[in-house]
Amino acid sequence: MLFCEMKNEWQSYEYLIELSISIILIDICIEEKCNIEGQPISVNDIPGMRCFDCTCKNGYVVCQKHQCEDIEGCYVLHQVNKNDCCAPCKAKGCELQDQIIDTNTHLVTIDDPCVTCSCSMENINCTKRVCPVLNCPSSKIVHDRDECCPRCLGSGKYLDPPNGDCLLDMQVYRNGSHFILDDCTDCRCTDTVLHCSKQSCPVLRCKREHQTITPGYCCPQCKYGTEMNLRPKPNRVRVGTTTTTTAKTTTPSSNPNKQFSDSHGIDQISNQHTNTLKDTKVFESEDYYDDYVESQNEYEDYAKPLAPSSSKRKANCVVDATVHKSGQIWNTTACQTCKCYDGKIDCKPLMCPAVTCPKNKQLRIPPDQCCPVCSSAREPQAAQQEQARTCTVFGGSHFRSFDGKMYSFIGSCKYQLVGDCDSGTFNVRLKNSVVGNDASMKRISLRLAGARIDLQNNRNTKVNDRIVDLPYKLGKKLDIHETSDHIVIVNSNVGIKVLWDYVGFLEITASKDYRKKLCGLCGNYNSVPDDDLTTREGILVDDPATFAQSWSTDDVCHETRNYGIRGCDPKKDHRLCNYIKGPAFEKCSKRINVAPYYETCLRDMCQCQTDDLLCHCESFANYARDCRRLDILLPKWRKSVGCLV
Repeated sequence: MLFCEMKNEWQSYEYLIELSISIILIDICIEEKCNIEGQPISVNDIPGMRCFDCTCKNGYVVCQKHQCEDIEGCYVLHQVNKNDCCAPCKAKGCELQDQIIDTNTHLVTIDDPCVTCSCSMENINCTKRVCPVLNCPSSKIVHDRDECCPRCLGSGKYLDPPNGDCLLDMQVYRNGSHFILDDCTDCRCTDTVLHCSKQSCPVLRCKREHQTITPGYCCPQCKYGTEMNLRPKPNRVRVGTTTTTTAKTTTPSSNPNKQFSDSHGIDQISNQHTNTLKDTKVFESEDYYDDYVESQNEYEDYAKPLAPSSSKRKANCVVDATVHKSGQIWNTTACQTCKCYDGKIDCKPLMCPAVTCPKNKQLRIPPDQCCPVCSSAREPQAAQQEQARTCTVFGGSHFRSFDGKMYSFIGSCKYQLVGDCDSGTFNVRLKNSVVGNDASMKRISLRLAGARIDLQNNRNTKVNDRIVDLPYKLGKKLDIHETSDHIVIVNSNVGIKVLWDYVGFLEITASKDYRKKLCGLCGNYNSVPDDDLTTREGILVDDPATFAQSWSTDDVCHETRNYGIRGCDPKKDHRLCNYIKGPAFEKCSKRINVAPYYETCLRDMCQCQTDDLLCHCESFANYARDCRRLDILLPKWRKSVGCLV
């Protein structure tokens, strides 16, 4: 069977497919007709037809472009070979214990029923339930198979000891006394109410039957050689964590001392708590392990279980002229966690969770920290920087939140871009101006580090209403400077960084300390993009204009509307915007989905003036910057797509 070339027709069909128009290719020229109805016909040897599926229909060869997986909402794509037609989505879900977890779903792990994991933006977050202190005799405590926490059998009865004392497990504890219930639990009796603090143990990478608890320690560890999915190299030792995160289980004051006895049956009171856990770390050097073993041996020499006592006042501990009360826990500069009990100090080495670094990173210990992190030679603090999030505004109308939500609107008001809605440490506002259908950034106002900074599009910079020359510093609180390519950068000591090109690109970076504390057009920084369009009144909406209007800071503002496409030239617009799908960005398109940036380019092209020859470049610049965050450099993209300034 021979095929004759009709390249122009193929190109026109591909162009229509780029416009998302569903079409069947039926005019491919064929010398001989087909005669086996429904038979698949291979066209892989024909240039340009590798990604088409063809069959015999009514005596003719009918071809249709191969349908790829829907990648809408996908953030990162799998790397594919150049002969593959489709790039499947990578970041819609996460892999855990050979299972795929969909984004924003939860899964109880097979190995430990106390651990629940969820997937958000390609990151797995696991929480471990802290079991309550049971107020019943130990003979009545049962632990069901496949259940996280033990429970009490039977029903209960209220008992009320005199003088504000407390009753636990048929034993009376005096009012004001402090005692250790077990290796994991400290309790205090206050006016008939028991307050118990229980240590949270880390998630282990081995099954429960392969875990062991060292006498005198709270948290279990994996037996040697039972860690799952981890293959240590020679001279690499795996060490678990003993981070002491506590949760309280309190008997409610309205029902004091609901106590249980054998004669009246047993019941249970508990408050359930979860503590967010970190991964387990791997020490890359034998030196770290030697220090760990030495400190463990020193600890085991004197750390013996202490008998509980409620009849005498506990002695304090004094360290470097600092008094620590009995039961108090503190961290030392020697990377140890210490606890005072009745005048004796119990210190344990601070264990580091395991982290596997990519090929271009290596483990380093940052200054003033105990645990190693992944970093590169040119970015010593890369691990810390990666934990920050960035909000981006480009083209005056397009926004991407800290959690990756992309939306657009047109407005000429003053808006709160982002603010610390928890403690009010900073605020960033945007003043827009609109001419026809074109919105542009006029001024960026910041309140942080005890100062007000105004960045204006005429390149003037004001600090506290006074024009200043750049670079400008305000002690160690504030640093404002301009780069060689005319980008102004504001660094502060409150974990906020602002970058602006004075025209159409603005970037705000917030440190991890602001997680779940922010509000405004940039969202709330909680790793859930679906709730980013939450109004000032706390209402989740679908309309970007309604959302943006709620964050207007003007007394009267009626000029916020949706970003509509009107007066477009489809042929010209698609031709220019298609550059982002071409060879200039091919190196990055296998990692970051180009679809949202392509759609943004189309919107821009429909709104710009006809004589604006760089209208398509704003979305391209934003895409190139996101590629750079993945260490993918595109140094010649501007020249390739006609975006030279």
